Formats: sequence, structure tokens, C-alpha cells
Amino acid sequence: MQVSRFRPKYSFNLTSQPNPRRTGDALVVRRMEIKMKLISLFCVFFGIFAATQVFAQNELAGRWMMDDVVVAKKHLPRVTWLIAVDEKTLTLTEFSDQGEMVRKLTYNLDGTQTREVSQSANKESTYKFKWNKSKHSVEIRETQVVSGIANIPPQRYEIKETWELANGGRTLKVVQKINSGNPELLGFELFDSRETFQKVQE
Repeated sequence: MQVSRFRPKYSFNLTSQPNPRRTGDALVVRRMEIKMKLISLFCVFFGIFAATQVFAQNELAGRWMMDDVVVAKKHLPRVTWLIAVDEKTLTLTEFSDQGEMVRKLTYNLDGTQTREVSQSANKESTYKFKWNKSKHSVEIRETQVVSGIANIPPQRYEIKETWELANGGRTLKVVQKINSGNPELLGFELFDSRETFQKVQE
């Protein structure tokens, strides 16, 4: 006895086919992920800038007087620094021991360059401010060009100044290194100074 086998008249392909609607949803989700990553990166950079500003406002802002030991040992006049900070800049005003303003410099907290021209001294300077988060210190790089001296070509100097807080934020250690930027003396160190300031409690 032969048993006939039933064969369906129609066949169905059960392989899943792409759903246009689901594909569109996946693209939307992917775009949202990219957008969130960009927002996160922006928050990181903004957080670094905000941390720099908070550090400058809480720790550096105020009046600083050169340490008695430094004044006596190096026979230097007692200068005072007044540091003021706003949302974008840090301003350093230096006063002599007689209370007269000696200089006033402004640095951009975001690290962009600032420029100062002194007509009386025939000097042009550019500054860049950088906060070293790991060392809890500030680095200021200055490029200075002095001209107008008879029979002497313009002289270029590279100055690196580091501010480091100590003693619970009550002491400011300042190290300044001046190097020649002229081709014949490129990188030659001309001057190295170390000074200490104490914060004036007001």
C-alpha cells in the first residue's frame, strides 16, 4: 500500500526581512547616542574651564605680599600683588613698597594669548596662561621682544613663570626662568629667580 505524501501548494519564506520602520528607529537611536556623546564631551571641557576658574577665584584671588625672608635675603623691595579674577580673565597688579602701581597684566583663563605693548620701554610681550590641574599650579609663558636700542638688533626672550600654592593656600611660590630667544643664544638661560609671597588676610 502506497502512502501519498502531502505537498503544500504554496511555500512560505520565513527568513526575516528588514523592516523599514525598525531601520528608521535604529537610525534615530544612533543619532541620539552621537548627540549625547557630543554633549558629554562639551561638559568635560566646560568642567575643566570651570574648575580653572574656581581654582583661580578661591585660591589665587586676593592680596599677596613678598615674604620677609626673601626681602631680607635678596635685598629686594617689598612688592605686593593684587590678583583679581572674573569669568574670563585673571588680572595681576603689582605695587611697590611705596604703594605705587608698577605693572598690570591680564591673562585669559581659557589659555588664549594676550598682548601688551610698552611704548616707553620699546617692548612687546605676549602671554599664555595655563593651569596645571595635577600639580595645582599655574604656568605663564611670555614671549618678549625688546627693540629700539642703538646698534643692537631686537632682542627676544622666552620667559616661563610658575605659581604654586603651598601651606594650605596661604603661600604662593613663584619661579621665573628667562631664556634667550635669539638664534645665536637660543635656549640659553639668562636668569632664574625664586620668590615667595604670603597671602594677606583681610
